[in-house]
Amino acid sequence: MFPRINLPEIEDQQWCPHWIRNCLTEYLEGLFRVFKPYKSIYPKLHATLERVDTLQIIDLCSGSGGPIRDLQSYFSKQKKQVSLMLTDQYPPSASRIALLNSLKIDYFPTQIDARKVPSDLVGFRTIFTALHHFRQAEAKELIASAVRDGHGFAAFEVTERSLRGLLVALVTPILVIIITPFLRPFRKSRMFFTYIVPLLPLLIAWDGLASMLKSYSRQELLELSAEFPQWHWEVGSTQSGALLPVKYLIGTRVAPL
Repeated sequence: MFPRINLPEIEDQQWCPHWIRNCLTEYLEGLFRVFKPYKSIYPKLHATLERVDTLQIIDLCSGSGGPIRDLQSYFSKQKKQVSLMLTDQYPPSASRIALLNSLKIDYFPTQIDARKVPSDLVGFRTIFTALHHFRQAEAKELIASAVRDGHGFAAFEVTERSLRGLLVALVTPILVIIITPFLRPFRKSRMFFTYIVPLLPLLIAWDGLASMLKSYSRQELLELSAEFPQWHWEVGSTQSGALLPVKYLIGTRVAPL
C-alpha cells in the first residue's frame, strides 16, 4: 500500500467555480446510481439504525446526493420510512436541491462544516466517499462532534490506496464520457466541457486520483476512532458490485450498565 498523500481536490477549493463543483458532484451521483457501489453496505447500516433505535439520518459532505437516492430506495423496499437530511460545506444548485426535495430528501440550505454540525440536527450521522477529504486531525474533529452530541456515526469509503484504486482512477475519463449524456439536470456547459473541451473528464480524473491516494486503510480508520473508547467501534469491509470494496467505520454509543 502506498503512503497516504494529501493531494488537493478541485471540488474542495473555495476558488472552484460553483458550476464546476456541481458538475463534479453530479457526475459522482450519476456514477453511484449506475454502479451502486454501496449496496452491499446498506443492510449493515440498516441493522445499526435498528440497534440504536432511530430512522433519522444526517448525511455529511453530501455533494449532489451521492448514493442517498439509492439508499432511500433500499429502505423503501424494506418498508422503512427513513428521514434523510443532507448537508455540505458547499450545497449544490437550487435545481438539484429541488429535485431531492421532490423525492422527500431534505437538504440543509446553508453551509455545514462536517466538523461542527449544529447540535439541533439530530440523527445518525453518515458520510459517504468523503472522510478521505479530511486530514487525520480534521477527521478526528468530525468524529468527536458526533460523539459529543451523542449521535451514531458511520463512514463509508469506496476508494482504495492501492494499484487497483489507481487503475480505477485512470479509467475515470472514459466513464465520464459514457455517463455524461444521462446526467440530470441537463447542462449545456457540462456537454461542452466534456466533449468539445474535455475539461471535466480531466478534473474528475484528478479528483479521483487524489481521492485514492488520500484513502484511509482499515487500520487507519481504527486509529481514528481510538481516541473515543466510550463508544463501540467496528471497522471492516464488504465486497461491492463495483471494482473496489467498501470500507466502513461505524461507531455507536455504549449503553450504560
